[in-house]
Amino acid sequence: MSMILLAAGCYVICSLSDQYAVAKAKLDDNAFTWIMACATLCFLTLFLPFIDHSCPFSWQAIAAILLITLSKLLEFKMSALVLTALSAFELKAWLGLNLFVSYFTDVFAYGKPFGWLSLLWIAVTGLGLFLIAKSNRESIPYRKILLPLIVYLAAKFSYGYIIKIFETFTTAHPERAMSSTMVLYWAFILLTIGLLPFVPFRTLWAEKRKGVYITAITKLPNAIGLIAENLAISLAGLTGYALIQPIILTTLFFIGVFRKERHSRLNLFGGLLSVIGILCFSLLG
Repeated sequence: MSMILLAAGCYVICSLSDQYAVAKAKLDDNAFTWIMACATLCFLTLFLPFIDHSCPFSWQAIAAILLITLSKLLEFKMSALVLTALSAFELKAWLGLNLFVSYFTDVFAYGKPFGWLSLLWIAVTGLGLFLIAKSNRESIPYRKILLPLIVYLAAKFSYGYIIKIFETFTTAHPERAMSSTMVLYWAFILLTIGLLPFVPFRTLWAEKRKGVYITAITKLPNAIGLIAENLAISLAGLTGYALIQPIILTTLFFIGVFRKERHSRLNLFGGLLSVIGILCFSLLG
């Protein structure tokens, strides 16, 4: 549970930073993705002496690296597109759907017992998300962001699923075991190098230097969160991994209320239902 709480706390900081990078610093999806990958890579390098950095290559490890690279590329680029319209809280509310997908994956793929009460909390969360969407339908172009939002949710789920499968493989074959952190490390190397031709460095340096600095420095908690997240996946399974998001959601909800962000009564009620549904699903379902 400590790894889940650590990852959640770090990701709250990152969520607010990501919203700033896209909505205020006006970083485009390529620049945002490159800064995310490059800065996180630099901070992860600092932690290598203190974590499992075993790095034996096998075709399974290479496959995992390539799949994680694709997953993170889609996650970062799609979040940059979606955050132009949604707040950090609203994005995490929709990400709560992955908790349910992870739960049913654990039920059908790993034999986790099914609880009928879970369906009630899924319905409560669904109603909350519907009210959030309805309250913002005039100000948020859902038709424009629907596909990026779906791809973002799929990328976030696939990341946890890939790490879980790879952890299962490394447990069965310790002689060929590359740590999940090193898989992620190599994925960030590929992203950093691969995106270089698409980053407008002159524009970033001349016009958006402050935004780049703030976005980059807040990747330190992102690096810590990724390490804690991988440990949470290996120790608690997909449902434990997905539990990170409800904690982030609850925290962002109260931060939004405190900061008096856009909240109609319908939006506020929908957000509260989403928080209640996801929390109850995680704790009682």
